[in-house]
Amino acid sequence: MQISINPKSSLLPPIILVLATCELNSVTINQQADGPSDPLLTLNDGTTVTGFKNVVIELVKRSDKHRSLLGANDADKKEVEKWLEFVSSIQPSDPKTWAHQLHKHNRTLLLQVFVVSNYLSIADIVFYAALHPIVSAWSEKERNIDGCITRWFDFVQHQTLVPKLLPHVEIKQDALPDERKPSTKPEPTTTTTTTTSTTETKGESSKPAESKKQEGGKNEKKQPSDKKEQGENKGEKKQGEKGEKGEKKQGNEKKEQGDNKGEKKQAEKGDKKEQGDKKEKKPQEPKKAPEAKKPTREGPPDVSWLEIRVGKILECSRHPDPAVKSLYVEQIDVGEAQPRTVVSGLVDFVPIDVMKGHRVALLCNLKPAKLRGVLSMAMVLAASTEDHKQVELVTPPEDAQIGERLYVEGFAGDFEKEIEKEAPI
Repeated sequence: MQISINPKSSLLPPIILVLATCELNSVTINQQADGPSDPLLTLNDGTTVTGFKNVVIELVKRSDKHRSLLGANDADKKEVEKWLEFVSSIQPSDPKTWAHQLHKHNRTLLLQVFVVSNYLSIADIVFYAALHPIVSAWSEKERNIDGCITRWFDFVQHQTLVPKLLPHVEIKQDALPDERKPSTKPEPTTTTTTTTSTTETKGESSKPAESKKQEGGKNEKKQPSDKKEQGENKGEKKQGEKGEKGEKKQGNEKKEQGDNKGEKKQAEKGDKKEQGDKKEKKPQEPKKAPEAKKPTREGPPDVSWLEIRVGKILECSRHPDPAVKSLYVEQIDVGEAQPRTVVSGLVDFVPIDVMKGHRVALLCNLKPAKLRGVLSMAMVLAASTEDHKQVELVTPPEDAQIGERLYVEGFAGDFEKEIEKEAPI
């Protein structure tokens, strides 16, 4: 088989990594300056496969050992195909479009370890290869902007299954931000100002110019020509004073009426509130707790209900969320088509070098649960002292095979299909 592709195509690194992952050493790559930017696969019988997505799928299918990288079920296979189409659309020469797409997938990877489901797929490998030149060129600030993608990239480049063909990118995990933390931007404070207004009574001057004129008139020594004029002035003055008093009185009466109306409304509101309080509230019925899942067999639970199998830790790394300090995320082989993703709180007790490659006893029929955003599909068994200061992994017998079930002497019954973490066993 032969693949024709332009050497400057951004899809060349992903194709090379797919061939190395699937160990397809017989496939040759024909790089021509006038070759297509989209890979063209020519099979041994002369038929051709075009399009990045179709070529990758065809290559993985021809690797019996790694065919599971296309997805464990139909839903995952469709997701893998979507990611392959996305990678084929990557155009590093268009940074604006790229920035928008990466921000979108940065949110997608917030609570995911891998791009599809909870295991490594061919989508992770090709996306990693396509992003390699971009992440390599990022500054530390740019890596912090898309912190989830950066954490995912670093996690994938340390996977054993991923060939070390591309240069290792040194990433400081402690420098990456916690994407789930709320913004610490202070909320704007609102200031309420209370203004006091004064009402002028009628008869008092509200115009500064007129006040000055009246004051100037007092200083003048001008006397009326006769007593009659003085009398008229006095009469007018008294009438003016009476008018002012009358208007003041009317104003006070109106004010009192307004106060009485306000008190009346408040009283009515108070009565309505009391009437509302007097209404009896119907007692709420307590919510019924969900019924516990009934076991498939009768009798008291015992250790034989547990499906404990021999597993081997293929990969072990710290939890992708930097805010989580005590959890490991492992890929454990239990003899199934895909390794199981397992989250274990053993960081403070077992060094990561001891975890890697260690044979363990794995509780496999525990109900899957998300631990800080990562779906854990089993539980690594460990033993501790009463004070929980010393913890050691439970190591299976040396002659036990990977995937073999472990029994406790005297308890050889069938295990339950699924058990809850709180099951009294």
